[in-house]
Amino acid sequence: MGYIGNFPTAVPLSSNDLNDGIVTTAKIANDAVDNTKLDLTDNYAFTGTVTGAGGGITEADGFRLISDFSSSGAVVSNLERIDDATFSKIGTGMTESSGLFTFPTTGLYMVTANCTFQANSPDLQASVYGQVSTDSGSNYDTVLRVIFGYEASNTKFETNAQSSYVNVTNATNFRFRFVTDSFSAGTNINGNTSENYTAFFFIRLGDSI
Repeated sequence: MGYIGNFPTAVPLSSNDLNDGIVTTAKIANDAVDNTKLDLTDNYAFTGTVTGAGGGITEADGFRLISDFSSSGAVVSNLERIDDATFSKIGTGMTESSGLFTFPTTGLYMVTANCTFQANSPDLQASVYGQVSTDSGSNYDTVLRVIFGYEASNTKFETNAQSSYVNVTNATNFRFRFVTDSFSAGTNINGNTSENYTAFFFIRLGDSI
């Protein structure tokens, strides 16, 4: 039997016609929701887990030399965690003992050395090396060098600050230290317990590779 009459006009659905919870994740097309649908002025409480995405900086710490250090070929010690009123670390922070640093967790870290040198002669060269160990301190690899002074050819070097990335894949076995080199009599790196003259910084940028 045929249908006699006009077909009814289709009425589009609106969000008010749908019960709460009826649209599932599987029904949303990939890339269907972009930034234009997000109100970035609001605060969103996220309770899930995003696989493969970084969670921001979770560790950041800083230590400074509290008095002048003049020993050559020595691990820089006599350090304290920076304790100015405006300083704050993020996370657990580094562990330091007699100049040896251990990392709180695995991750890709940026390590920075800022050194203030004092020399007794313009024709010398003094350095502070940043060295990392992956076997609990049995062997070290130099990954940064802060230089002050002149080579024998009177070529001047004066970085006074240097950084390096350190891929910490095992927080138990990795160590870090700063070692002086070519300090003649009267040469030192300056330290102060109230201000950062010579200071070392550790920032975890993300997960280890």
